[in-house]
Amino acid sequence: MIFKLSNGDLPLSIISAAFVCSQVPPAQNGQDKNACAQAGRNAVSRCFQSNGGFQMQFVIAVLSNGSQGSLPPNSDQIRKGICQGQSPIISCVFTSVNGLRTSDQCPSRNDFIRLEQETVGLITGLQTMCGSGPLPAPSPCMSELNNNMRHCYSQVGLNPDLFTPSGSQMTGAVIGENREISGKFCRNRVNLFECMRKTLDSCPGAREIMSLSGYDHDSLEKGIDVLCHDVNVYVKGLVCLQNPSPQVQACVETMVGKITDLTARQLQQPMPMDQFYNQFCQSRIQHMECDLSAWKGQCERDAIGLKNEFECNLLPSRCRRDATLQSKLQQTCAIQNFARELRSGATSSVLTSSLVISIMSFSLALFL
Repeated sequence: MIFKLSNGDLPLSIISAAFVCSQVPPAQNGQDKNACAQAGRNAVSRCFQSNGGFQMQFVIAVLSNGSQGSLPPNSDQIRKGICQGQSPIISCVFTSVNGLRTSDQCPSRNDFIRLEQETVGLITGLQTMCGSGPLPAPSPCMSELNNNMRHCYSQVGLNPDLFTPSGSQMTGAVIGENREISGKFCRNRVNLFECMRKTLDSCPGAREIMSLSGYDHDSLEKGIDVLCHDVNVYVKGLVCLQNPSPQVQACVETMVGKITDLTARQLQQPMPMDQFYNQFCQSRIQHMECDLSAWKGQCERDAIGLKNEFECNLLPSRCRRDATLQSKLQQTCAIQNFARELRSGATSSVLTSSLVISIMSFSLALFL
């Protein structure tokens, strides 16, 4: 039994770690078959069994509202019991999973990160169902928000899979994997964004809930504009960026681990949101610094410059407003890092802040 719940199973159980889940390399023997995942799932099952006698198959069925297993006749009773006993269950789950961090069952850092992400998703689903935790109560429309956002792509003649992290065979192909597709995306982006904005605004609370995952639609538009100003450089860069070095992969793994750990702590003992976002933003900026350094010398300067400018535009707007991060931002998102002099489509109008940067966000920041 796999504990991870998909976006469509709950009212979009968005977590801050979600935007980078797809960046962690898969386990060598398959994510669902490795010893670390199985040990974690066994431990989680024991926590539900010892704190209320709940069978895991029914827990998953109830949390997914029947989409991952048939609901038992007493599903309401199980749901009520889980919610009443959620505190010891959550404590047991995280304590048990953390005990595997350096165990023989989880010798790989990536294996443990995937287990922790799966656990965070499960507990987020539990808290969402019970109306507790850091996420606000979702509107019913949230359960269809992803599908509706994808429909916007279809409506303007674009592949809806581009909305998802795995929507292309090429990693980071945010606007398409070749010049023809990317050009079509850029020509249709105004209508696409209009549809997506209307979809978000028609679902009460959608922007607020999605902002907790780092998704800011205004940021997405600004980031895409950066790429559309330099489609040739973007397409050329995609080819080089398909082969990240061990140093690049280490940067990603460090960021994923930090954000997953942060989210797990937030689910256990909620901290003030300003404090949470400050730590979240620090991890994102530290990753950008690490990533920029790791890619130097591996791809051409114009591609790395475009990549860096794109990522600076994708940082959460709350990061921009954090006074404690301004010095770091001025260094990481300095114009000289963008190599604009090598890019014919570059334009200074894209960046519009007092720090000569525009730092926004998109949770599915793929061009990493």
